[in-house]
Amino acid sequence: RLEIVCDAETGVAVNFEIYTGSKGGLDGTVNTLVTRVLSPFKHKNHRVFMDRRYGSLNLYELLLKQGFYPVGTVMSNRKNMPRVFRKPLPRGEVIARRKNQVLAVRWRDKRDVFMLSTVHKHEMMEVKPRYSGQETVTKPATVLTYNKYKGGVDLHDQLSSYYPMRRKTVKWWKKLFFHLIMMGTVNACKYYNIKNGSKKSLGDFMCDVVTYLVSDVLYNSNQSIHTKLPNSPLTLKLRRLMNGNHYPRKIPLTPTKKLRQDAALTAVH
Repeated sequence: RLEIVCDAETGVAVNFEIYTGSKGGLDGTVNTLVTRVLSPFKHKNHRVFMDRRYGSLNLYELLLKQGFYPVGTVMSNRKNMPRVFRKPLPRGEVIARRKNQVLAVRWRDKRDVFMLSTVHKHEMMEVKPRYSGQETVTKPATVLTYNKYKGGVDLHDQLSSYYPMRRKTVKWWKKLFFHLIMMGTVNACKYYNIKNGSKKSLGDFMCDVVTYLVSDVLYNSNQSIHTKLPNSPLTLKLRRLMNGNHYPRKIPLTPTKKLRQDAALTAVH
């Protein structure tokens, strides 16, 4: 299992840990796992957004001591949650309780939403309706902030799924190997766009990378293609690459396929 820390706005993976179970020699308890993967960023006043799998009052208090300010959802049955949260609550109503710097919020929308935050005070904010004719609604500030910044890991996973390098195999380390390559490619694309102020898509970026790698092989091979081993496997492979048709290109449209067909990339031999 991969535990990933991503930038909330860009989706860049800044740290990760491969957890292989208790037999791997690492403590797999949630508190230890979270503090371990966040350890490079201690005492830098980062806000950390987590889903309910990691949420607990004890973890939030521990992260506060390490210089983090966590915000996230939490399960209603977690230890030390306010007992008043167990009572029925009409839709639109909210209950909030605070313990030192940790704020606990229960808000009833279509279903119950339980939140913990170390950066908010309890306040309700108006939200503009999505469609005209709808009434203005009020939501807790903790919910609005969490909804805005919770998608860092989801964004990274979404980009990684667009052009997967998966191969059918029963060996988990092979799947992990290709997934890590894809993670690095997504990060490289994000850093490229940040540095150059561009909006190059992941598909175009991967196409440029492949073209550069093939071009580099051809350039370096021109000097050594006529060697003392003209029929060696390496020389024959380089000659095959030098025919000028080993570059990525878009699959052309057809009369019956006019949608996503032109977005696929292939290497033509």
